[in-house]
Amino acid sequence: MASPEDLYVLILGETGVGKSTWINGIANYMQYETLEDALNGEFKVLIPSSFVHVDDDGNEKKIVIGKGSKDEVLEDGQSATQGPKEYVFKTASSTVHLIDTPGIGDVRGTRQDKENFDNILAFLTNYEKINAVCVLMKPNNARLTVSFRFCVLELLSHLHKSLEQNLLFCFTNSRSTFYKPGDTLPVLKKLLAQHNIGLTLDNTRYFCFDNEAFRFLACLKNGVQFEDEDKEMFAQSWGKSLKITDKLFQRVKELPPHETKSTLSLNEARSIILALTKPMAEILQVIDNNKRSVESVKKEIDLARGDISEFEKSLKFKGFDIERQILDHPVTVCAHKDCKEFVKVGQTQVTNTVYPVICHEHCTIHGLPTETTNDDRLATCLAFEFNTGATLAKFIGKPVSQFPGYKTVSAPDTDVGDVTPGSGWFSCDDAALKKSLTPAKREQYEKYKEEKFQEDCWGCGHSFKQHMHITYTTKVVEKEFLSPEVQKEIRGKQDLKAMKDAAFNRLTLAIRELEEEKEYIMTCATNFGSFLKHNSMVPYNDAFKDYIDMLIQDEKNKDESARNDKQIQKLEDDKRNYQQRKEVLDRSMNESKGASVGIDAVFEMRDKMVNLKHNGKTVKNALDGILDARKQQQHNKSKEVPVVTVSKGGFFGKKLFGRR
Repeated sequence: MASPEDLYVLILGETGVGKSTWINGIANYMQYETLEDALNGEFKVLIPSSFVHVDDDGNEKKIVIGKGSKDEVLEDGQSATQGPKEYVFKTASSTVHLIDTPGIGDVRGTRQDKENFDNILAFLTNYEKINAVCVLMKPNNARLTVSFRFCVLELLSHLHKSLEQNLLFCFTNSRSTFYKPGDTLPVLKKLLAQHNIGLTLDNTRYFCFDNEAFRFLACLKNGVQFEDEDKEMFAQSWGKSLKITDKLFQRVKELPPHETKSTLSLNEARSIILALTKPMAEILQVIDNNKRSVESVKKEIDLARGDISEFEKSLKFKGFDIERQILDHPVTVCAHKDCKEFVKVGQTQVTNTVYPVICHEHCTIHGLPTETTNDDRLATCLAFEFNTGATLAKFIGKPVSQFPGYKTVSAPDTDVGDVTPGSGWFSCDDAALKKSLTPAKREQYEKYKEEKFQEDCWGCGHSFKQHMHITYTTKVVEKEFLSPEVQKEIRGKQDLKAMKDAAFNRLTLAIRELEEEKEYIMTCATNFGSFLKHNSMVPYNDAFKDYIDMLIQDEKNKDESARNDKQIQKLEDDKRNYQQRKEVLDRSMNESKGASVGIDAVFEMRDKMVNLKHNGKTVKNALDGILDARKQQQHNKSKEVPVVTVSKGGFFGKKLFGRR
């Protein structure tokens, strides 16, 4: 007898769409062919959940299914599934692995969504293949919500393009739309078309079923009484959902499995690309600064006449390098032009941009890109919250220790958002505090307290859109360009002419090497961008180009005395050349019928950049810790897998899993 066929299905969907209910429904469909059989048999509950039933008289009863756990909460207003979890259904011929995930559009905000996505990707490292990705949706959304659209596209950007063929869409609660996808389908088609996701949304790609039959069973099991006509209606719904679920899994069995390593490698490459974006742009600046220094010294050497000692001094000229210091935790800084400084380095007065205004010393918001402004997730940083000791003291005009009824208290057990670990907590007599304020100030106090977060920082006064995270600091430093060994070699020549020739040749070689490294870095940036574009379902935003634009704006914001118009022109040229190269490569790939930069090529380019003679160390520093952090995250994700064995008499035991 052949070993059971394993089917791996990843379940995704908006919070509240009914993923957990659907999985519970499947557990019961597999055992019971009819609602009556299910009512008389054991109630299968894999995922704890709850809902409120309202009867004809308006009386409410909370229906609790199972018991809560660390992965499932039963609190009202909370997203039920807290982390990815696998559920296994075994039959004689097939084993289905359903991977349940936290809902998209988590009630705790996009910060939690980002963390959920990271956890999902880490959890997928446990699997070699995925047969299908089922995206659950409600059928009657005339438009996709902002959070759903954002989160779906964010997720698709992490999935390899080859996974398109494994995408399926499942519509819950579709009894009200006659088991059809309703108004949602046209909007979904438009969204996918806008992002060039080549799917044909026909009835082999979407499936419409109803969760209400399982909820009806849960009510019956909890003692709720219904009329016979209600039972008859939901019995029909049970049969319909059972058949549609059968159809879904038959489709899953037909799909060629997706190798998970393709998606995981894509995300590893993405981490490398994002980590190198800023260093590559900085390196281009350092290369140009070093070239200018070398060209200047070449002129001095050419003008040198008979003074050997003066000539030897000219060999000890300064070039530039980048020093990098890792921070223990993310720091929120202000990037507004009034809050950043331009510090000149060395005798040549090369300018280094620094961010001295720290608005939150230890920010706990996860998943933000480094040195990127205009990120909405930063709006919940402590720097923009009113209900903090520092902000309240500033608003009231005296230390919190002088507030009425002030006392220190223990930290709450619940999630309190972006709070520095180890922070102190206090309470006070809020009524007495408000009473001490003027009417106008009291009204303002109540408004701020209710809103909790403001757009502008309470420290520097600038918008959260002009703030960003930094996880390390870099600065341009001077260093001797020619090594002591090279200087010694030049001084060892017989006469001044030979010394000048040797020095001139060395410096000419250095310029050529710098030009070649710059050329290679630009090529890598182009290839990295094209790799993501052609291997992700949704192309990423051109981070390299955006960062070049930021450098240009930084230079333009300087005072006229410090502004380097030639540097601006150089950056503009770099951006234009980069864009031209990318367009050429895109056109070339389109003409070559789908050929693109492969994952192996990305890693080869990374390894070569790490070993560049002049700038390899800077590249290596930027990459240090990325792979170790990813491996640690994967190691921390274990699987606790509940297994359901389907009886031979169940519908799925007889029909779905018996067919080949």
